[in-house]
Amino acid sequence: MLYLINGSFPDKYERVLARFGRCVRLPASSVIPLPVGAHPDTIIGQVEDEIFISDKDTKTAEALEKAGVSFRTSFDASGEKYPLDCALNFFCAGEYLFCREASLSSCVREYAEKHGYKIVNVNQGYAHCACAVAGGGVISADAGICRQTSARHIATLQISQGHVMLPPYEYGFIGGACGNIDESTVFFFGSLDTHPSGDLIRRFLRERGVCIIEGDGALYDYGGFITISN
Repeated sequence: MLYLINGSFPDKYERVLARFGRCVRLPASSVIPLPVGAHPDTIIGQVEDEIFISDKDTKTAEALEKAGVSFRTSFDASGEKYPLDCALNFFCAGEYLFCREASLSSCVREYAEKHGYKIVNVNQGYAHCACAVAGGGVISADAGICRQTSARHIATLQISQGHVMLPPYEYGFIGGACGNIDESTVFFFGSLDTHPSGDLIRRFLRERGVCIIEGDGALYDYGGFITISN
């Protein structure tokens, strides 16, 4: 496995991932400002093993090329402020791709539809950040996303909002506080004991045969990581 991680990802967590594959640290985006400009779930879109970056994001392109990682380029408008910063912030579950449809990169849409995905609109522009997707299920504090996934018979757990660190913001997202090591293993950046829905999250994942690895202390939103099979 190959893992694309935040350039500021803690060494202790990188060592966990390194047991399963190779890690590539990404520099902060040349387009989107910190702190989220260093978040893989914001600067990179992924459909299966195909990844997409903004044509303006030269720093990410250079890092991927140096690491020997192939990618597709999105030429849609992108920028510092919402909603221009969420063209690549989507997630796939089952046969669906969930996103703020008006913001979705056109090349992502074309690729996804060509490969059989149905586009579903949600109000949350940071759809990928807002969701942990594992074991065929979706975990999110966003009620709108939960309604849309449930309506499509995708196993869904709506959790309490907040309780994820992302300074200087009031809180971060559960999707940014974890990543999929493989199809059956999720790694949380912190302890689920610090989240009021922690036990529900554990039960939901274990019922779907997903193993859980947890860090220590408060959950922290590092923008997840991008997993590529190789």
